[in-house]
Amino acid sequence: MAAAAAMAMKKKQDEKNVLGPGGGGPGGGSVTMRNQRQNEVLVTALQRQNTKQWDAIENPEQLRERAALRIQLFARGHILFRQRLHRENLYKRLEFETELSVGGWRLFTQVMVFTFLLIAIGMSGDPSTKRGIYTNLRDSFGFDDLRGMTDRSEFVNTQMGAIATTAKDFFILSGSQYFVPESGSVELLLDMETFSAPKLLGGLQLEIQLAEFSFTGVVRLSPQFVRGYILRKRILPAGQGSELACWGWYLHAQKGPELHYGGHDYFATPADSAEEATVKQETVSLSNRTVFPAEEYRLLTIVVTGTNVTFYSNLDNLGTAQMPRPVTDCFNNLEGMLVGDTGMTLGQLSFYAKALTPTIIEEIYIGGGTLDDLSTGTRPAPLVETEMGELSRSLTSAVGVVDQSVSEQIPAAQLNLVMQAVEIEKIAGNSSSGNIILAPSLPTGSIAFNSSPLLTDSATPSRQYYSLLGGPWLLDNAAKANDATFDGERWWSSDKFPRFTGRGVTFTMWFRNVACPEGKSCGTFLLSAHQSKASSARCWSAWVETDGIYWDTPAGTPSFGYPLNEALNPSYSQKFKLTSDTWRHMAWVFNEDTNNLEYYLDGVLTYTGTWGKPVSEMDCGPVNVSIGFRWPDYTYGADVEIYDMRMYVGAPLTTAEVFNIATAPVPPSPSFGRDDQARARDRCLYLTSPEMMDTSWTDTYGHGCAWYFNNRGLYPTLCSYPGVGENCPIACKSKQECFNVGTYKTYFAWNSIRRIESTTPNGTVCLASSWNKTQQVERCRANQPSLQTDGKTWQWEADIAALQSAAHRVNLTDCDELEAATDEQCSFDPAPVKEFTTHMKANGGDFTLAFWVKPLGEISLASDGRFLPSVNFLSSVSPPFANIAFGPYVSGSNGEARMRSGCTGSAPQPGIVDTEQIEMSKASTTDWTFIAISKNNQLRTSGGARASVATNLGKFTEGQGSWDMCLDDPDALFNAIEVNFPMLISPIMLVPQELPFGLVQEIYYQQVGNMAVRDGPLVTNKERASTTMEIEKNDYVPKSALMATPIIFQKRVAPSATCPFEYSTEWVKEQHQKVIDGRCKAPYTCDSDVLDKPEATISCPGAPVDNEKSFGLEPQEFEGTGFADFLFSITDTPFVFRDGELRPTGSFVDSLTQTVKIILVFFTPQYGITTVMSVDADMSGPRSAFVDVSVQHYAILEGAQLVAYLLVQCMVLIFIVFMIVDVFQHGTAMWGAYREDRIVPDLLTAGLMGVDVLTIVMTTVVVCLRLPSKIASAGAVREILHNLDAIPWASSDVSVTDKKTTFFANVQDLLALIGTEESVDAFLNVVLIVLLIRVIQCTSLHPRLALLTGTISKAMDDFWHSALLIILIMGSFAGIGTWRFGSEREEFGTFEKTMQTEFLMFLGEFLEDWATDTDLQAFIVLYLMIMFLLVLNFLLAIIVEAYMGVREVNEENEIEQEFLTDMASIFQANLMSYRHKWPHGQVLGRMLASQRAKFSVGFMDLSGSMLFKDQKSVGAFLRYYQGFEFCEPPEIGSYGKADDGMKQVLEIERRVAQLLGTRPPKLKDMAHQEGAKSKAKRGPSDTQHVPDMGGSFNRNPPNGNGAHHTPGNGSAEPHHSHSAPPGLAANNANKPGYVQPAMQLPGSVAEGNGEDVDNLIAELGTPRNDNKDANGDVVQSATLQD
Repeated sequence: MAAAAAMAMKKKQDEKNVLGPGGGGPGGGSVTMRNQRQNEVLVTALQRQNTKQWDAIENPEQLRERAALRIQLFARGHILFRQRLHRENLYKRLEFETELSVGGWRLFTQVMVFTFLLIAIGMSGDPSTKRGIYTNLRDSFGFDDLRGMTDRSEFVNTQMGAIATTAKDFFILSGSQYFVPESGSVELLLDMETFSAPKLLGGLQLEIQLAEFSFTGVVRLSPQFVRGYILRKRILPAGQGSELACWGWYLHAQKGPELHYGGHDYFATPADSAEEATVKQETVSLSNRTVFPAEEYRLLTIVVTGTNVTFYSNLDNLGTAQMPRPVTDCFNNLEGMLVGDTGMTLGQLSFYAKALTPTIIEEIYIGGGTLDDLSTGTRPAPLVETEMGELSRSLTSAVGVVDQSVSEQIPAAQLNLVMQAVEIEKIAGNSSSGNIILAPSLPTGSIAFNSSPLLTDSATPSRQYYSLLGGPWLLDNAAKANDATFDGERWWSSDKFPRFTGRGVTFTMWFRNVACPEGKSCGTFLLSAHQSKASSARCWSAWVETDGIYWDTPAGTPSFGYPLNEALNPSYSQKFKLTSDTWRHMAWVFNEDTNNLEYYLDGVLTYTGTWGKPVSEMDCGPVNVSIGFRWPDYTYGADVEIYDMRMYVGAPLTTAEVFNIATAPVPPSPSFGRDDQARARDRCLYLTSPEMMDTSWTDTYGHGCAWYFNNRGLYPTLCSYPGVGENCPIACKSKQECFNVGTYKTYFAWNSIRRIESTTPNGTVCLASSWNKTQQVERCRANQPSLQTDGKTWQWEADIAALQSAAHRVNLTDCDELEAATDEQCSFDPAPVKEFTTHMKANGGDFTLAFWVKPLGEISLASDGRFLPSVNFLSSVSPPFANIAFGPYVSGSNGEARMRSGCTGSAPQPGIVDTEQIEMSKASTTDWTFIAISKNNQLRTSGGARASVATNLGKFTEGQGSWDMCLDDPDALFNAIEVNFPMLISPIMLVPQELPFGLVQEIYYQQVGNMAVRDGPLVTNKERASTTMEIEKNDYVPKSALMATPIIFQKRVAPSATCPFEYSTEWVKEQHQKVIDGRCKAPYTCDSDVLDKPEATISCPGAPVDNEKSFGLEPQEFEGTGFADFLFSITDTPFVFRDGELRPTGSFVDSLTQTVKIILVFFTPQYGITTVMSVDADMSGPRSAFVDVSVQHYAILEGAQLVAYLLVQCMVLIFIVFMIVDVFQHGTAMWGAYREDRIVPDLLTAGLMGVDVLTIVMTTVVVCLRLPSKIASAGAVREILHNLDAIPWASSDVSVTDKKTTFFANVQDLLALIGTEESVDAFLNVVLIVLLIRVIQCTSLHPRLALLTGTISKAMDDFWHSALLIILIMGSFAGIGTWRFGSEREEFGTFEKTMQTEFLMFLGEFLEDWATDTDLQAFIVLYLMIMFLLVLNFLLAIIVEAYMGVREVNEENEIEQEFLTDMASIFQANLMSYRHKWPHGQVLGRMLASQRAKFSVGFMDLSGSMLFKDQKSVGAFLRYYQGFEFCEPPEIGSYGKADDGMKQVLEIERRVAQLLGTRPPKLKDMAHQEGAKSKAKRGPSDTQHVPDMGGSFNRNPPNGNGAHHTPGNGSAEPHHSHSAPPGLAANNANKPGYVQPAMQLPGSVAEGNGEDVDNLIAELGTPRNDNKDANGDVVQSATLQD
């Protein structure tokens, strides 16, 4: 219908433009005249083409052929093809088909461009895929909660952290979701915490099994802090050993940091094992002292790498220290760790399972974490104790408490019984600790002295001495007598004391400190030389006290000496001090050869040091020599006893001479109540004494010496039980041990407790580090042929054969088993073994070897439940040989030690002892067992060689006579250790001499307490060296993954005291003054910035900050100038160090922050889409904040997808070419009309053409932009993502700043890529909208499709005015709503938002709480009444009315069908037209339109048009179009068309005429009447020529000169009923005087129309001019007009 309406409008326009703008003159532009000329050209061309056959009619034959054709034409026209077609509907149909063809093709090209563009868009990024990614991000990050958020505090404090937490789930390398290590980096403490005591982090089993690890922590010390642990993993929660650490980070305020470790596997290996070990764990510190200032935050770091430890403070490397051995770990039964100490503030304490480099430490210092972690969303795992772990620990602790309580109850009861017995013995007077029997007091006054004769003794027969005192005598505070002037004064007169000028002197004596309380230091002057008895000035002196000695050297350098404790001798420990009532021998040697003072205690040189000046000057002449603790002005000496004081004058006594004197029998003396032997028993005892050895004695309750040793610390009087002192001298220290120092040298194989687990079922072999496993295996294979005949293998085989059934050994002759059993990780240093062997051989082969073993549980026990220590010290592996072996042999039920000699030959020989066997005691199945073997080899020459084996305190000794244990390897006692059962084993102690058993027992007692708390390493060295961090991969659920750490970027402004309003500025200054006068008034003080800057109080936003640091960050260009940081640095750590200052991360976003942007970059590998999510918070407006979220995508194309995409875009370009051709043709036609006829196209036509041109240009631009970008998309994204992924976060070679710069640059490149893509997409969106509008407009080609365009066109005027009305009303309401409600409601916050709210209400979406506010209620009701109830219905009415009008027009249209049917018909018509050579539909249609005199056309009419090629073509045309119902010819009556309406009108007219008695007017009468009226109007002078209208055929074609023949020029030809044949007319056209007869379609009037020509002309209102030819026939010269 719309097409028909458009055609009608076109016809009206044509009628208006008949005369054109120029009034029809030469310059006028007439569309109708232009159409006529076009038709004439086309018709002429077709006629020439179809009449070529008549051009050469020269002979009769051709005339006959022409006559036949005329007959054939007549037959077909009147017989075969009598059907006729509705002329009007036919020409309308032809024009409709022409327009539909053109419009259909245009619509097709537009739709194809639109479709292929959409396909290309879908291929470049599937919207459903992008929507899926968006949905996943929306649900994960909570877009609904973020969008529109206005609470600044919630965004900064909650949502930023939530975004960071969620982002970690999208890192494929993050430890939070995708990969979960069993043991890795751990965050022990996050927030800063001040400690008043160490804090227990319970339930944490942090295991250090790697060779490299690090700890970091922020520490602040109070002024009161001295020393303490930052972190310590204790081995026990309480009791002995609880102070030790498996490993611990220690800090001393004045010395610096230290590493403590090894409390679980430490074994004291001092140079002299006689010294009691006080160190119980390894301590590693720096040689340089580092003082840590108080009240200063510092990032401390400790990095352990192998056997090196490096300490850092902030970014300063404090130094590296060498560790004695690697750090091992222990199991502390989930007792956790202790952090902090008194006076320490600690935070951000983390463990890293790797060695931190200086760059990484800088990253932690600046960013709060390593960039490697920040870039993958990983942080050390937070310390969280699970409910199961807490329950397990609680149960374990409860069970431990019960077990401890039970274990304490039984010993307590036993102790009570023993202590009761001790008290009973005291009451009975039988206590072994009875009162001391004192010697008589030495008389006061001058001491008698007989200087002759000089004495000698058997100990030093070559030396003579003066006996100064016999005794024993008590030097006490006796009352003065004789010539003494005060109490206790005793002396030798100057005339009696021997002189020793220039000769040196030695004093020896026995000494007993009888009145010094336990724990006190008491002393007295043994000798003091005074030139005057009444003067305290001393020439020389010798003072002795509990802790040391003293002497005077007048005028010496120094003038006195006073060595105490360790200064006296490093071995001068508490047990050797002069605190008991035991007699001790001492000697003072003033050596004139060295000018040294030599002090001997118990015959052992204890101290050597310069006397201060030459000893030869010591004798200052006749002097009075005092003894005791009294002289003028000094009366504080202690009560002591002196016995056998001697004075050797002359050469100094040697060490051997002093020792002989000290060990000689006691000289006889008056008994004074005790005999000499009793006094001898009160002497100290050397460890070599048989009395200095604990026996196997037990008390009445079955307690042995070990029990008393374990409990005497808490109950000192426990050893007073009868018999204990005599039988347990080592355990109870009941007998004074003589001083010994340097009596034995110790060496150790291994330096810590080792965990040895079986590498094969038969055991493990540990080689010396100088031996190579591969070499030993190769040596085994090389020796394989001779092993059975080797002189050593038979001894190894004999030991194998002697094993118990429950025992096993490594088959060292099987090279494969040897290779499997050898563990190079348990190797030992051979140097101490070789040095020990050298000293052992120098001592005649004597040695002592000792170690501790402990089973690892049931795996260490034999099948019968016994623990059978099997340790073999191999000197050779191939062939196998061991000088010493411990194992479960059949000759000893509990095992035995075997010694083999390398001198016994290649086979057993009768009478020659090849092995010595010493039985062992039973080893513990749960605790440590001490094993020692001592060999005396020197006595073999006298037949007294012996060997002893100690198991704990038990001892077995075998006499070996003259048997010599020859070494198989003269350089080393052993080169390998074979361990056959899993066990813990201590370092092997090697002493190159036979230690007395008492000393062995003392070693046991010294170590047993420490060993009880040491459970050894958690794993073997081999397992620790091969430890890897096991990672468990969780299921990867999200489709997208973060490519880099989220960025947080903020823009800031400087604070300003100048505000936009004058009063605001004054108010800020007033508030600042109030702060100065109030808050900052004395005694309070404020910072200078607070005092000097008003904006520090409160400020208004100033200029943007773009040239100075903020939060320690440099300004950075990132979508403007601002400050960028890693989001995790801000959200995951409470503070970071920036510019050397600790800054809380909560201050990153402050009052000067204007905008915050959080950017996250995702990649979805399945779809090749890169996504950028941006969370923007605007904090610059009046609201606290306004948060929004945006998601942008960038899809890559490659491979088959890219090829398909290129093909689709090529299709777009192909159809663009079609559009160009169509526009060009259209434009050419318009330009021709303007150029020839000055016809200006109407605005609509020009506008549509302009839209087409714009569409072509825009689409071409879009395709040209998208093609290169998509072709390069994969490469561009690959480069950017590769650069992001390749940033060396963990590298120490690249600075933190460079890493950040690279990171930000790549993110900016990606955002620029996406921004460019979005710009093109935005432009493409415009193109698609334009194309959509054009497609919609193109639907007007068919009436059935033109409902939308027709309705809009018809209602456009109403729409325009309605729009003005709506804009006016809504704008007015928006202004009112914004003013009235914008200050309270977000929906009316701005004019734009109010308009949006109104639009939603216009669609029926109302505010939920609109009825709660009266003003709002009135506003909405009024708005709804006007807009919803009235305006909306107006719009609907306009649309309905316009639609009904369009529908009415469509219903009147007869020639159209359903759209697809019409398109199919057109396609079929075009095919038939091409096949039968039909004339162009537009030409034929215009010709038919000009024949308004005809109601129908038939074969003769169409054939006579000269437009068809032949008669067959005309027949096909008729057959095709007669199939359309609307082409049936109309029924014609006397009164016109006989349709139903006309019949009713005629019937009415007939009846009216009958009533009036007249005849109804016929068609002829009406035609004559109309003709007469027309003629009267024109007048007689008017021309009879009417221009050809609309393509009608001119009946007077031009002559040869181009001029028209008119009827009035007297040249008219006779009129014939039928036109001449076309060929004849063409031939005669150029003849002189020839006038072509007017063309008349055959049968057009006379053939069945029912009226003559006059009637038809009159009906059409066309003027006639009848001219008659010579025959009297009328020639019609008038032209039919359209």
